[in-house]
Amino acid sequence: MTLTQGLLDRIAGLLNRDATNYTVFLRLYQLSTASGADDLEACIREAMRADAEIGGAEEITAANLIAEMDGLLRYAGDPGAGPAEPVLGSKELSELLTELEGDISQLTSQAKTIKRFWFAAGHPAYPVFWDFAYAFFGNEMATVLVGSSSD
Repeated sequence: MTLTQGLLDRIAGLLNRDATNYTVFLRLYQLSTASGADDLEACIREAMRADAEIGGAEEITAANLIAEMDGLLRYAGDPGAGPAEPVLGSKELSELLTELEGDISQLTSQAKTIKRFWFAAGHPAYPVFWDFAYAFFGNEMATVLVGSSSD
């Protein structure tokens, strides 16, 4: 298993289907650590754009990362904004999130360091209602995963 943008696109597409005033954004960025991408600030500037600024960062465990991300992706919203109820309860979403959890578990097992970070400026999907951003630093690659919803 390997985390891919294709899986993230399928999850976002499903959550966006028949949603009310709600759009999910999921993006994967991969960089070689040979270019100095083990520095979080440099990694974010290279992956996204020059105006992206990190507001802070902290290390996070794999279990906490998975629980946090799963809770946000299953966010039910409210009557005026959120994913469609049939989507949230669907077998398809459950299967996709199980696949995502497996891919994230594999990625975290290969990482030397995992950081949760947040943007001070330059979020790639601004404005956001909820969001998450994680960086996984391995021996040869740095992987950045950003997710958010707008309402």
